[in-house]
Amino acid sequence: KYAKVIQGRLWQGNIVLDPAGVAEVHKDWVSYSELEQYDINPVSNILNIANFGVGNITGIDEMFGNPVILRDNSMIFINIKDNPGTPALWSVREVKHNIGNIASNGYINVKGNLYVCWYNGIYEFSPNNLAETDFTPTDLLRISEPINDTYEALTLSQKQDIRVGYDHLKSEIVFVLGDEVWAWSVVYREWREINSSNH
Repeated sequence: KYAKVIQGRLWQGNIVLDPAGVAEVHKDWVSYSELEQYDINPVSNILNIANFGVGNITGIDEMFGNPVILRDNSMIFINIKDNPGTPALWSVREVKHNIGNIASNGYINVKGNLYVCWYNGIYEFSPNNLAETDFTPTDLLRISEPINDTYEALTLSQKQDIRVGYDHLKSEIVFVLGDEVWAWSVVYREWREINSSNH
Protein backbone atom coordinates (compact mmCIF):
# COMPACT_ATOMS: atom_id res chain seq x y z
CA LYS A 1 0.00 0.00 0.00
CA TYR A 2 2.93 2.38 0.71
CA ALA A 3 6.22 2.66 -1.13
CA LYS A 4 9.23 4.97 -1.18
CA VAL A 5 12.73 4.74 -2.66
CA ILE A 6 15.32 5.27 0.09
CA GLN A 7 19.10 4.75 -0.21
CA GLY A 8 18.80 2.88 -3.50
CA ARG A 9 16.07 0.48 -2.38
CA LEU A 10 12.31 0.41 -2.85
CA TRP A 11 10.75 0.21 0.61
CA GLN A 12 7.18 -1.07 0.84
CA GLY A 13 4.80 -1.26 3.79
CA ASN A 14 1.43 -2.92 4.38
CA ILE A 15 2.29 -5.54 1.78
CA VAL A 16 0.65 -8.46 -0.01
CA LEU A 17 2.76 -11.55 -0.66
CA ASP A 18 2.00 -13.48 -3.84
CA PRO A 19 -0.77 -11.12 -5.00
CA ALA A 20 -1.62 -13.35 -7.99
CA GLY A 21 -1.94 -16.48 -5.86
CA VAL A 22 -2.24 -16.76 -2.09
CA ALA A 23 -2.52 -12.97 -1.58
CA GLU A 24 -1.25 -12.93 2.02
CA VAL A 25 -1.99 -9.49 3.49
CA HIS A 26 0.50 -8.27 6.11
CA LYS A 27 -0.44 -4.81 7.40
CA ASP A 28 2.56 -4.66 9.76
CA TRP A 29 5.29 -5.99 7.48
CA VAL A 30 7.89 -4.02 5.52
CA SER A 31 9.86 -5.20 2.52
CA TYR A 32 12.82 -3.72 0.67
CA SER A 33 14.17 -4.38 -2.79
CA GLU A 34 17.64 -5.43 -3.73
CA LEU A 35 20.08 -2.52 -3.95
CA GLU A 36 19.39 -0.46 -7.13
CA GLN A 37 16.99 -3.20 -8.34
CA TYR A 38 13.58 -1.85 -7.38
CA ASP A 39 11.62 -4.67 -9.04
CA ILE A 40 13.48 -7.46 -7.22
CA ASN A 41 11.85 -8.05 -3.83
CA PRO A 42 12.79 -11.48 -2.47
CA VAL A 43 10.87 -12.89 0.50
CA SER A 44 14.14 -12.79 2.48
CA ASN A 45 13.96 -8.97 2.33
CA ILE A 46 10.98 -8.71 4.68
CA LEU A 47 10.94 -7.08 8.12
CA ASN A 48 8.13 -8.08 10.45
CA ILE A 49 7.77 -5.04 12.69
CA ALA A 50 4.84 -6.42 14.70
CA ASN A 51 6.97 -6.25 17.86
CA PHE A 52 7.82 -2.59 17.28
CA GLY A 53 4.91 -0.34 18.13
CA VAL A 54 1.20 -0.82 17.58
CA GLY A 55 -1.17 -0.53 14.65
CA ASN A 56 -1.25 -0.88 10.90
CA ILE A 57 1.33 0.79 8.71
CA THR A 58 -0.01 4.16 7.55
CA GLY A 59 2.96 5.53 5.62
CA ILE A 60 6.68 5.47 4.87
CA ASP A 61 8.98 8.48 4.95
CA GLU A 62 12.68 9.25 5.20
CA MET A 63 14.76 11.13 7.75
CA PHE A 64 18.47 11.69 7.04
CA GLY A 65 18.59 8.74 4.64
CA ASN A 66 16.83 6.33 6.99
CA PRO A 67 13.33 4.86 6.57
CA VAL A 68 10.68 5.90 9.08
CA ILE A 69 7.71 3.54 9.11
CA LEU A 70 4.53 5.22 10.31
CA ARG A 71 1.92 3.21 12.20
CA ASP A 72 -1.38 4.15 13.84
CA ASN A 73 0.22 4.48 17.26
CA SER A 74 3.97 4.57 16.72
CA MET A 75 6.87 5.31 14.39
CA ILE A 76 9.63 2.83 13.59
CA PHE A 77 13.12 4.10 12.73
CA ILE A 78 15.37 1.82 10.65
CA ASN A 79 19.01 2.88 10.71
CA ILE A 80 20.44 1.94 7.30
CA LYS A 81 22.41 5.05 6.36
CA ASP A 82 25.84 3.87 7.50
CA ASN A 83 25.45 0.43 5.86
CA PRO A 84 22.88 0.68 3.04
CA GLY A 85 24.27 -2.42 1.33
CA THR A 86 24.43 -4.64 4.42
CA PRO A 87 20.99 -5.38 5.94
CA ALA A 88 22.56 -7.49 8.70
CA LEU A 89 24.02 -4.28 10.16
CA TRP A 90 20.76 -2.33 10.21
CA SER A 91 19.03 -1.56 13.49
CA VAL A 92 15.28 -1.26 14.01
CA ARG A 93 13.72 0.61 16.93
CA GLU A 94 10.53 2.29 17.97
CA VAL A 95 10.70 6.07 18.30
CA LYS A 96 10.46 6.97 21.97
CA HIS A 97 7.50 9.36 21.55
CA ASN A 98 4.29 7.32 21.58
CA ILE A 99 2.89 9.15 18.58
CA GLY A 100 1.91 7.67 15.25
CA ASN A 101 0.09 8.73 12.11
CA ILE A 102 -3.60 8.00 11.46
CA ALA A 103 -4.00 9.79 8.11
CA SER A 104 -2.55 7.97 5.10
CA ASN A 105 -2.55 11.21 3.09
CA GLY A 106 -1.99 13.48 6.08
CA TYR A 107 1.77 13.23 6.63
CA ILE A 108 4.51 15.18 4.91
CA ASN A 109 8.24 15.82 5.12
CA VAL A 110 9.17 19.48 4.70
CA LYS A 111 12.71 20.81 4.97
CA GLY A 112 13.82 17.72 6.89
CA ASN A 113 10.99 17.75 9.42
CA LEU A 114 8.22 15.17 9.47
CA TYR A 115 4.62 16.25 10.15
CA VAL A 116 2.04 13.64 11.18
CA CYS A 117 -1.64 13.70 12.12
CA TRP A 118 -2.55 11.81 15.26
CA TYR A 119 -5.67 11.41 17.36
CA ASN A 120 -5.20 14.61 19.37
CA GLY A 121 -3.29 16.87 17.01
CA ILE A 122 -0.69 17.51 14.34
CA TYR A 123 2.91 16.89 15.39
CA GLU A 124 6.25 18.07 14.00
CA PHE A 125 9.32 15.84 14.35
CA SER A 126 12.85 16.94 13.60
CA PRO A 127 15.60 14.34 13.15
CA ASN A 128 16.68 15.06 16.76
CA ASN A 129 13.20 14.12 18.00
CA LEU A 130 13.63 10.66 16.49
CA ALA A 131 16.93 10.07 18.30
CA GLU A 132 17.05 7.66 21.23
CA THR A 133 18.47 10.45 23.39
CA ASP A 134 15.63 12.92 22.76
CA PHE A 135 13.93 14.13 25.95
CA THR A 136 11.64 16.75 24.38
CA PRO A 137 8.20 16.55 26.03
CA THR A 138 5.80 15.14 23.46
CA ASP A 139 3.30 17.96 24.05
CA LEU A 140 5.87 20.47 22.79
CA LEU A 141 5.95 18.70 19.42
CA ARG A 142 2.23 19.34 18.83
CA ILE A 143 1.88 22.33 16.51
CA SER A 144 -1.92 22.26 16.25
CA GLU A 145 -2.63 23.74 19.68
CA PRO A 146 -3.77 27.14 18.25
CA ILE A 147 -6.38 25.36 16.07
CA ASN A 148 -7.25 22.75 18.67
CA ASP A 149 -10.99 23.54 18.53
CA THR A 150 -11.06 22.75 14.82
CA TYR A 151 -8.96 19.60 15.12
CA GLU A 152 -10.76 18.18 18.13
CA ALA A 153 -14.15 18.76 16.45
CA LEU A 154 -13.21 16.31 13.67
CA THR A 155 -14.51 12.76 13.91
CA LEU A 156 -12.00 9.89 13.77
CA SER A 157 -12.87 9.18 10.14
CA GLN A 158 -12.40 12.87 9.27
CA LYS A 159 -8.96 12.82 10.93
CA GLN A 160 -8.07 9.70 8.96
CA ASP A 161 -9.13 11.52 5.77
CA ILE A 162 -6.92 14.59 6.35
CA ARG A 163 -4.97 15.59 3.25
CA VAL A 164 -1.79 17.63 3.24
CA GLY A 165 0.36 19.43 0.69
CA TYR A 166 3.13 21.98 0.59
CA ASP A 167 2.97 25.46 -0.96
CA HIS A 168 6.59 26.23 -1.93
CA LEU A 169 5.86 29.86 -2.80
CA LYS A 170 4.45 30.66 0.63
CA SER A 171 6.48 28.11 2.61
CA GLU A 172 3.25 26.77 4.07
CA ILE A 173 1.99 23.27 4.78
CA VAL A 174 -1.67 23.13 3.82
CA PHE A 175 -3.99 20.78 5.74
CA VAL A 176 -7.53 19.94 4.65
CA LEU A 177 -9.33 19.39 7.95
CA GLY A 178 -12.88 18.32 7.15
CA ASP A 179 -14.61 21.37 5.64
CA GLU A 180 -11.83 23.76 6.64
CA VAL A 181 -8.41 24.40 5.14
CA TRP A 182 -5.55 25.61 7.33
CA ALA A 183 -1.97 26.55 6.47
CA TRP A 184 1.03 26.23 8.79
CA SER A 185 3.90 28.61 8.01
CA VAL A 186 7.22 26.83 8.46
CA VAL A 187 8.89 30.26 8.49
CA TYR A 188 6.68 32.15 10.95
CA ARG A 189 5.41 29.04 12.78
CA GLU A 190 1.83 30.19 12.83
CA TRP A 191 -1.52 29.12 11.41
CA ARG A 192 -3.89 30.90 9.06
CA GLU A 193 -7.22 29.77 7.72
CA ILE A 194 -7.64 29.57 3.95
CA ASN A 195 -11.01 30.33 2.43
CA SER A 196 -12.36 26.82 1.88
CA SER A 197 -14.08 27.84 -1.37
CA ASN A 198 -10.60 28.17 -2.92
CA HIS A 199 -9.51 24.53 -2.43
